[in-house]
Amino acid sequence: MPTALKGHLREAGVAIGNLLRRSNGATNRKSSLSSPEPPIVTIYFDFYGEFDPAEITKRLGIEPTGQFRAGEPRPSGLGHRRRNGWILKVDPESTFEIDELLKQIQAAVTATPEQIRQVSSELDVEAVVTCEVQATSAMPSLWFSHELVRWAASIGAAIDVDIMLLEGEEPEEVEPTRASRCKR
Repeated sequence: MPTALKGHLREAGVAIGNLLRRSNGATNRKSSLSSPEPPIVTIYFDFYGEFDPAEITKRLGIEPTGQFRAGEPRPSGLGHRRRNGWILKVDPESTFEIDELLKQIQAAVTATPEQIRQVSSELDVEAVVTCEVQATSAMPSLWFSHELVRWAASIGAAIDVDIMLLEGEEPEEVEPTRASRCKR
């Protein structure tokens, strides 16, 4: 792994650790001593942009678990979609370990790396593997195996981690809306 990337990952880990320490301050100290609730983790393989979601389904031969068009209302009822989306996700799970969920999404993406890169290039969209974490008291181990990183690189996918720290709320299903999904 390039030294610069190691440095960025180390900095991100420190930033996440500091955020968790701040969010687990005096008011939550008691809960950190008891058994924490595992976070809800959902893994997605998705495309966002200006394209026809049905075209991705046709070209990859994979049925998405969700798709939408720009202008449609968001599930939360807050606003409308700004762009089109094609999503394949595994069922959310309460867990401290994401390895098995990552293996599930990798197995669900049955198209070849060449097919995915070609679709990405021709439709001018970026493939993304998203790890969404909804936590109230503890975080999962956010470790990506060499195998997963090599697979993501082979399909030309970015890896996105969305962390939602919820205070005293039950996690709910939300649509990931990261700026990182926009082609740069």
